Amino acid sequence: MTHQYSISLSNHARNFLKIEARIPLNTGDTTLHIAAWRPGRYEEGNFAKNISSLKAFSPDHQKLTVRKTEKNTWEIDTIGHTYLIVEYLYYAKDLTAGNTYVDSQMMLLNPVNALIYNPTHFQTQADITFHLPSTWRLGGAEGIANNQYSCKDLETLFDTPFIASPTLLEGSYKVEDTQFHVLHNQQDLLDIEKVMVDFKKFTESQLFAFGDIPTKKYYFILLAVNLPYHHGVEHLNSTVIVLGPVSKWMTESYTELLSIASHELYHVWNVKTIRPAEMLPYRFQALNYAETGYIYEGITTFMGDYHLLRSKLVDAKKYLSILESQIQSHFDNPARFHTSVAEASVDTWVDGYVKGTPGRKVSIYNEGALLALVIDTKIRECTNNHFSLQTVMNRLYVDFGMQNIGYKEEDFLRILHENSGEPFDAFFKDYIHGNQGFESILSNALAYYGIEMNTQENPAYSVSKLGLKTQQIRGKIVVQSIALGSPSEMGGLSENDVIIGINQKEIQGDIEEWLRFFASEEKNMLISRNGNLMNVILPEVQRTFNTNYKLMYSAEDLSPKIIRNRESFGWETAK
Repeated sequence: MTHQYSISLSNHARNFLKIEARIPLNTGDTTLHIAAWRPGRYEEGNFAKNISSLKAFSPDHQKLTVRKTEKNTWEIDTIGHTYLIVEYLYYAKDLTAGNTYVDSQMMLLNPVNALIYNPTHFQTQADITFHLPSTWRLGGAEGIANNQYSCKDLETLFDTPFIASPTLLEGSYKVEDTQFHVLHNQQDLLDIEKVMVDFKKFTESQLFAFGDIPTKKYYFILLAVNLPYHHGVEHLNSTVIVLGPVSKWMTESYTELLSIASHELYHVWNVKTIRPAEMLPYRFQALNYAETGYIYEGITTFMGDYHLLRSKLVDAKKYLSILESQIQSHFDNPARFHTSVAEASVDTWVDGYVKGTPGRKVSIYNEGALLALVIDTKIRECTNNHFSLQTVMNRLYVDFGMQNIGYKEEDFLRILHENSGEPFDAFFKDYIHGNQGFESILSNALAYYGIEMNTQENPAYSVSKLGLKTQQIRGKIVVQSIALGSPSEMGGLSENDVIIGINQKEIQGDIEEWLRFFASEEKNMLISRNGNLMNVILPEVQRTFNTNYKLMYSAEDLSPKIIRNRESFGWETAK
């Protein structure tokens, strides 16, 4: 018996898919599930909210009673039957790289969040058929034929996104024995030839680093939106990337496109193959808590950008700007004083992908990438540049990934020790599970390459003198963040307050001008909070906030050691 699914564009202009599932059964009652989460997004999914009009039928089409027992489960009396048929509508309105979406121009199906299943038959074959308009083309996986696809089990199906569109185009390139495909539906706006040339460069760099890749066909599914957006989701044999606005793909956003694509490709090894023990196998009915997000997301973030440098898709100046941005984000975040990156890995399941409570959390991506840079540099320094963090990832790949064994943090720690000759226990206690400041470890790591980390006062008065960051939203000046101990905090400002005036002067987008005009005076702000008008007075303090961090990359008077270190990493040794 197999799970068999049929996908139809029921009312795709209104974002509905019609899904019919033929599901193998146990004896007695059957409990059906929708996944509680999806790999690549370490938070609860709440996919059941998209399901409506669910009905169940016996093999002879007799209607069966369906009882909703929990948020993601349905119980059905199936005594005497070997399979049942389930029909439902799926609301596919939210276009992200990990969701299911349909409209009159395209369909993106992520099976993990749209398909109901019987967990007791999870290891059985899964088949899926798409009923599409004759002008639409289906892609995204090897083995698609006549709009049909079959795979060995549900986990494989859940890890296989599909894209369909009447304008779907494809390019491909080959690296060693693996064929890489680039699918997109923006033929007038994407220079597919340039994209393939550049994708091939970081692909070659990553394959050279690992020695091989655990897939023979891989698909980059590129989707465009006409508003600012940045999202990618990893799969073993593919990635879905949503980026916008599409008009900037080949200009201002091109490095961003390369960065996402390189990041997602590195995930083929790191998390899709090298997987933490808590996620091997994936438990789709429960949340898969792990403290190692700094490995599966942080190292991937570091390595994705690193391979852009190694393959010369970005130069030293651009790579420094990427590091600067990560360093700035770290030091701007007050959560670094009280939240560890290991704790943040668990907390992604709480609120990891929304802004949430101010100053509560750090990022496994950002902080994890900075720690990866430091660890990589420590290994290089201890081994005279013979080994690196990639050496450690290769060991994890061979010893765990290729053996289908989940790793634990102590395995990572042991391999670090074996490849560097130095214990990392104290480092992990202070910086992975603790919240020691990053200043010294970042400065030391950068100094290994002759790079200085300097600080500068932020030129914006509101940011440096008041500890206040604002954003103009629909013509209103809205408080975005407030520095600890700043005049803005002491005066009583809060996130999402709308600043209307200062010292009896109405503010209309010129807040910096008025703040500097009143620089030597008390600042009485008129604000709107939850629809109520009130005044707050900001006190004066003799310090600055939100320091800017700048990296200085010198090409003069370099010692032979610095030159060797830079060459080993991939830095340019001249301006």
